[in-house]
Amino acid sequence: MARVDARKIGFQCPTCRHAIRQTVGWLTANSNIACPGCGTRIRLNPAKLTESIDAMEQAFDHTPPAIDIEL
Repeated sequence: MARVDARKIGFQCPTCRHAIRQTVGWLTANSNIACPGCGTRIRLNPAKLTESIDAMEQAFDHTPPAIDIEL
């Protein structure tokens, strides 16, 4: 998961639509976040996020190497 831990994910507060950006590592380590716009507590599901990140990591591992084409 180290490959994506530092990447930021953006989403909106469901109450005020304030844009929130946080790193994947932070989101997987925490179970809730307070909206900086209105203070609404947003419950996170770290297990589901970790499952999605694992799927992304597997996809990265199976990405074929670059192909050079000469014209």
